[in-house]
Amino acid sequence: MTRKSLAVALLLLPTAASAEWRTVAESAIGRMSYDTASVHAQGNRAQMRYRIDFAGQARAGAPRSAVMDVVLDCPSRTMGLVAFTSYDQPEGKGKTIEHQAFATPKMDPVRAASTGVPLLKAACGDNAEPHPAQPAAASAAPGNAPAAPATGTSKAAPGGSAK
Repeated sequence: MTRKSLAVALLLLPTAASAEWRTVAESAIGRMSYDTASVHAQGNRAQMRYRIDFAGQARAGAPRSAVMDVVLDCPSRTMGLVAFTSYDQPEGKGKTIEHQAFATPKMDPVRAASTGVPLLKAACGDNAEPHPAQPAAASAAPGNAPAAPATGTSKAAPGGSAK
Protein backbone atom coordinates (compact mmCIF):
# COMPACT_ATOMS: atom_id res chain seq x y z
CA MET A 1 0.00 0.00 0.00
CA THR A 2 1.52 3.33 -1.04
CA ARG A 3 1.54 6.38 1.22
CA LYS A 4 -1.11 8.01 -0.95
CA SER A 5 -3.45 5.01 -0.80
CA LEU A 6 -2.79 4.71 2.95
CA ALA A 7 -3.77 8.36 3.40
CA VAL A 8 -6.92 7.83 1.33
CA ALA A 9 -7.80 4.70 3.34
CA LEU A 10 -7.42 6.58 6.62
CA LEU A 11 -9.57 9.42 5.32
CA LEU A 12 -12.32 6.93 4.51
CA LEU A 13 -12.54 5.89 8.16
CA PRO A 14 -15.25 7.84 9.95
CA THR A 15 -14.66 10.23 12.79
CA ALA A 16 -15.24 9.19 16.40
CA ALA A 17 -18.46 11.22 16.40
CA SER A 18 -20.06 8.84 13.87
CA ALA A 19 -18.68 5.66 15.43
CA GLU A 20 -21.02 2.77 16.25
CA TRP A 21 -19.06 0.31 18.40
CA ARG A 22 -20.05 -3.38 18.48
CA THR A 23 -18.45 -5.57 21.19
CA VAL A 24 -16.89 -8.77 19.83
CA ALA A 25 -15.02 -10.08 22.89
CA GLU A 26 -14.61 -9.45 26.62
CA SER A 27 -12.05 -10.88 29.01
CA ALA A 28 -10.17 -10.04 32.19
CA ILE A 29 -7.94 -7.84 30.00
CA GLY A 30 -10.83 -5.74 28.70
CA ARG A 31 -13.43 -5.32 25.98
CA MET A 32 -12.75 -5.43 22.22
CA SER A 33 -15.16 -3.63 19.87
CA TYR A 34 -15.18 -2.58 16.25
CA ASP A 35 -16.77 0.48 14.70
CA THR A 36 -19.48 -0.77 12.36
CA ALA A 37 -19.44 2.56 10.49
CA SER A 38 -15.71 2.18 9.76
CA VAL A 39 -15.96 -0.99 7.66
CA HIS A 40 -15.18 -0.10 4.02
CA ALA A 41 -14.44 -2.57 1.25
CA GLN A 42 -12.54 -1.81 -1.93
CA GLY A 43 -12.00 -4.75 -4.23
CA ASN A 44 -10.66 -7.71 -2.26
CA ARG A 45 -9.57 -5.53 0.66
CA ALA A 46 -11.41 -3.87 3.50
CA GLN A 47 -10.43 -1.34 6.13
CA MET A 48 -11.89 -1.01 9.60
CA ARG A 49 -11.24 0.37 13.06
CA TYR A 50 -11.34 -1.57 16.32
CA ARG A 51 -10.79 -0.63 19.93
CA ILE A 52 -9.67 -2.27 23.15
CA ASP A 53 -10.89 -0.81 26.43
CA PHE A 54 -8.58 -2.22 29.09
CA ALA A 55 -10.20 -3.52 32.28
CA GLY A 56 -9.29 -2.51 35.82
CA GLN A 57 -7.30 0.36 37.22
CA ALA A 58 -4.39 1.47 35.08
CA ARG A 59 -1.14 2.57 36.66
CA ALA A 60 -0.13 6.19 36.06
CA GLY A 61 0.79 6.74 32.42
CA ALA A 62 -0.57 3.37 31.26
CA PRO A 63 -3.16 3.31 28.47
CA ARG A 64 -6.84 2.77 29.31
CA SER A 65 -7.76 2.13 25.67
CA ALA A 66 -6.25 1.63 22.23
CA VAL A 67 -7.70 2.19 18.77
CA MET A 68 -6.33 0.30 15.78
CA ASP A 69 -6.96 0.82 12.07
CA VAL A 70 -6.48 -2.39 10.14
CA VAL A 71 -6.66 -3.58 6.56
CA LEU A 72 -7.97 -7.05 5.75
CA ASP A 73 -7.32 -9.02 2.58
CA CYS A 74 -10.43 -11.14 2.18
CA PRO A 75 -9.21 -13.85 -0.24
CA SER A 76 -6.01 -14.50 1.73
CA ARG A 77 -7.80 -14.03 5.11
CA THR A 78 -5.01 -11.82 6.40
CA MET A 79 -4.99 -8.66 8.47
CA GLY A 80 -2.42 -5.90 8.90
CA LEU A 81 -2.06 -2.99 11.28
CA VAL A 82 -2.23 0.42 9.58
CA ALA A 83 -2.27 2.64 12.67
CA PHE A 84 -2.31 2.29 16.44
CA THR A 85 -3.16 4.96 19.03
CA SER A 86 -3.35 4.45 22.78
CA TYR A 87 -5.22 6.79 25.12
CA ASP A 88 -5.25 7.60 28.82
CA GLN A 89 -9.07 7.27 29.00
CA PRO A 90 -11.49 4.48 28.03
CA GLU A 91 -13.29 4.46 24.67
CA GLY A 92 -10.40 6.00 22.72
CA LYS A 93 -10.73 9.31 24.53
CA GLY A 94 -8.43 11.58 26.47
CA LYS A 95 -4.76 12.27 25.93
CA THR A 96 -2.85 10.30 23.30
CA ILE A 97 -0.14 8.21 24.93
CA GLU A 98 1.34 6.66 21.81
CA HIS A 99 0.65 6.76 18.08
CA GLN A 100 2.21 4.67 15.33
CA ALA A 101 1.35 4.45 11.64
CA PHE A 102 2.63 1.87 9.18
CA ALA A 103 2.98 2.71 5.48
CA THR A 104 3.22 -0.98 4.58
CA PRO A 105 1.22 -3.11 7.03
CA LYS A 106 2.58 -6.59 7.76
CA MET A 107 -0.22 -8.94 6.74
CA ASP A 108 -0.70 -11.90 9.08
CA PRO A 109 -3.20 -14.77 8.82
CA VAL A 110 -6.39 -14.42 10.86
CA ARG A 111 -6.46 -17.60 12.92
CA ALA A 112 -9.48 -19.61 14.08
CA ALA A 113 -10.43 -19.06 17.73
CA SER A 114 -8.87 -15.57 17.70
CA THR A 115 -10.50 -12.19 18.24
CA GLY A 116 -9.59 -11.43 14.62
CA VAL A 117 -12.35 -13.77 13.40
CA PRO A 118 -15.27 -11.36 14.07
CA LEU A 119 -13.26 -8.58 12.38
CA LEU A 120 -12.68 -10.80 9.33
CA LYS A 121 -16.38 -11.69 9.17
CA ALA A 122 -17.48 -8.06 9.63
CA ALA A 123 -15.16 -6.87 6.86
CA CYS A 124 -15.33 -9.79 4.43
CA GLY A 125 -18.75 -11.33 5.10
CA ASP A 126 -20.18 -13.98 7.41
CA ASN A 127 -18.88 -16.79 5.18
CA ALA A 128 -15.24 -15.69 5.55
CA GLU A 129 -13.34 -18.52 7.22
CA PRO A 130 -10.15 -17.95 9.22
CA HIS A 131 -6.94 -19.95 8.89
CA PRO A 132 -6.65 -22.99 11.18
CA ALA A 133 -5.67 -22.22 14.77
CA GLN A 134 -2.02 -22.37 15.81
CA PRO A 135 -0.45 -22.50 19.25
CA ALA A 136 -0.88 -19.21 21.16
CA ALA A 137 2.80 -18.24 20.80
CA ALA A 138 2.70 -18.62 17.01
CA SER A 139 1.32 -15.18 16.19
CA ALA A 140 1.22 -11.78 17.83
CA ALA A 141 -0.67 -10.19 14.95
CA PRO A 142 -3.35 -7.66 15.80
CA GLY A 143 -6.60 -9.47 16.36
CA ASN A 144 -4.96 -12.88 16.70
CA ALA A 145 -5.32 -13.32 20.44
CA PRO A 146 -7.41 -16.28 21.56
CA ALA A 147 -11.07 -15.29 21.56
CA ALA A 148 -13.12 -14.98 24.71
CA PRO A 149 -16.90 -15.10 24.59
CA ALA A 150 -18.52 -11.66 24.78
CA THR A 151 -19.73 -12.50 28.27
CA GLY A 152 -16.86 -14.79 29.29
CA THR A 153 -14.11 -14.36 31.83
CA SER A 154 -11.17 -15.71 29.86
CA LYS A 155 -7.79 -14.15 30.57
CA ALA A 156 -6.91 -14.06 26.87
CA ALA A 157 -5.73 -10.67 25.63
CA PRO A 158 -8.29 -9.20 23.24
CA GLY A 159 -6.90 -7.77 20.03
CA GLY A 160 -3.36 -9.09 20.33
CA SER A 161 -0.23 -7.01 20.40
CA ALA A 162 0.06 -3.82 18.39
CA LYS A 163 3.83 -3.59 18.63
